Amino acid sequence: MTYPPSCLHRLRSSRGQALVELALLLPILLLLIFGVIEFGRAFYMKNTLTNAVRHAARKAAVNTSWNQTSIRFWTYSAVPGSWRSASVITLAQSSPASPPASGSGADVTVTAKLKFTTIVPHFYFPFKNYTTIAARATMRYEQ
Repeated sequence: MTYPPSCLHRLRSSRGQALVELALLLPILLLLIFGVIEFGRAFYMKNTLTNAVRHAARKAAVNTSWNQTSIRFWTYSAVPGSWRSASVITLAQSSPASPPASGSGADVTVTAKLKFTTIVPHFYFPFKNYTTIAARATMRYEQ
């Protein structure tokens, strides 16, 4: 099959069109893909940290003897092993610092902060490549 000369000219002039379209749309597509991945990671870390803090607050609410060290241990035991370093979870604290003397009815609050580092540094956060995720749980002391 032979093509007329005008059709051949049109085919030759549009060969680079796909490459130009790819060059224009690829950065936007990659930005969307990395954005979805980063949001998913941040949401997972926030969920896991919230569950860890809730776990520690529940343990503190039902135990008669605890202190800051046991609160920190309970929080760390509920997170993945790579998060247990002091540089990732900065502080797990409770209020009050020890079981209340008044017994039942007092609130026990456990707070933790987690440093969330992005996969692509200086891409989403132009001035620093991390942000802080915080979680807090309050439960009534049951003893």
